[in-house]
Amino acid sequence: MTKLNNGLMDFPSLICDVETALGVYAHSPASGLLSLKLAFTALQGHVDLEPYSDSFASQLSTYLSAVDALVLLGAPYSAQYHTAFLSAADALFQVVLAVQFSPDHLKQLLVRLSSERTCWTVLSLLADENQKSPAYKYYEATLVSTDAKAESVTVDAYLSSLGGVGDVSFSLDKIEGSSLSGRFSLKSVQSIDWLRNRFPMLQWASAVSHDSALLRDVCEASFLPLFQQGVMNRESRYALLEKIEEQIKGLFYRKFGALFKSDF
Repeated sequence: MTKLNNGLMDFPSLICDVETALGVYAHSPASGLLSLKLAFTALQGHVDLEPYSDSFASQLSTYLSAVDALVLLGAPYSAQYHTAFLSAADALFQVVLAVQFSPDHLKQLLVRLSSERTCWTVLSLLADENQKSPAYKYYEATLVSTDAKAESVTVDAYLSSLGGVGDVSFSLDKIEGSSLSGRFSLKSVQSIDWLRNRFPMLQWASAVSHDSALLRDVCEASFLPLFQQGVMNRESRYALLEKIEEQIKGLFYRKFGALFKSDF
């Protein structure tokens, strides 16, 4: 047990928690970052900063700010961030342990908190990240199975796992005998390389976003009446034609004058 802030804290257990959280970050980024934040918040609450230099408090704050920034970005996995979190955590822990021995030992290890070290540079830039909203990407993953009955369980398992990294849906293409095939559509902040490593049995490809509200309105107005009873009424038909006209103008329309030089 290590005495910190006039209280007892199980420091080896805390180190284990951080190592576990960083391991979880590799395959479940959001859960790993949450555990990492809880561990370092606990450290921050137990440390008496008086024996330390100002750099310790500053870098501990930078570490937590970097974790928060990554969570706000949707918790994307990055090997660069993973390495930086690991190296920076090691530096903080070594300084905490050094305080327990002697001021000279502490002085020797404070260099690990230098802002010039790569890990702190990376985390500092992340903490100051201006983009605070997730940058979503769209993917399609093909699933092919030779056992439809067994695969019905696997599809549910994939939906559960993929639901932890984004918004996911599944489209069944066909079932022939014991063969099943279908596609997962995923909206996520994770990279396609991470998804391929995490779910190697699926065939991954980038997909086009269909988030345009106008295009969605056109599709709904076009296809929904086909699945409803009765004939499309006059108001619906005119509304559909108007939306199609707006979409075509937005995609292809050019002003006549723009085809000529300004001094023509």
